[in-house]
Amino acid sequence: MRSMLQRGTLPLAGVLVAIALVGAVVISAWDHDGSRVTAAETDTTRTINVSGEGRVSMTPDVAILNLGVMSRDPQLATAQQGTTEAMNAVRDALIDSGVKAEDIQTSTYAVNVEQDYNQPNQPIIGYYVIQTVTVKVRQIDSAGTVIQAAVDAGANQVNGISFTLEDTSAAINKARELAVADARDRAEHLADLSNATLGPVQTITEGYTTPVSPVRDSAMPAAESAAGAPTIDAGTMEVTVNVSVTYVMQ
Repeated sequence: MRSMLQRGTLPLAGVLVAIALVGAVVISAWDHDGSRVTAAETDTTRTINVSGEGRVSMTPDVAILNLGVMSRDPQLATAQQGTTEAMNAVRDALIDSGVKAEDIQTSTYAVNVEQDYNQPNQPIIGYYVIQTVTVKVRQIDSAGTVIQAAVDAGANQVNGISFTLEDTSAAINKARELAVADARDRAEHLADLSNATLGPVQTITEGYTTPVSPVRDSAMPAAESAAGAPTIDAGTMEVTVNVSVTYVMQ
């Protein structure tokens, strides 16, 4: 009997030790005030996420023109020849007006057919050949003169004018500074309203836009060239930077 009790005490002791360990685990999972503590609750980091915007107004220094020639003829080859000759003359006029050859880029070359839809077989009765170029004018004050020179040389399509900045880096840097300052002002205000202080930056993302200032599309036939060079007003344009910033709230 004695030996049996002795043998029985070994597993009993093991059970008691196991119970004690479980009790320790359970106790360690409860705080001193009786509230349960979880891993998520131990992360006390609080953050503020805000957006900021910076805008800088700049005067454009480049005008971008889209102009060209359209010819029509019953024969395709003749229409093509007419367009090619006129466009060569327009290109020479642009260069004579101070535009650099590398600032002239072909943007469209198209052949369209004209059909007689009143006849059963809708035969082709003519061809339209269109060629346009995109032109950078780096002296905006001369944009009107450049347009007029092109029209005088045979351009009968002026399809739009836009303005941009040759180098936007300085404007973007300034707008970025304003955007970050704007974001910090917003975050500090929110932290103050929350009886907190602003900590370090956790994350920051940026986006910016450099809008092009378009002028309404127009067509200017060569027959109106005697009207004189048009007045071109560049106005101003805005470079905008937006940032999203996450701060630690202390």
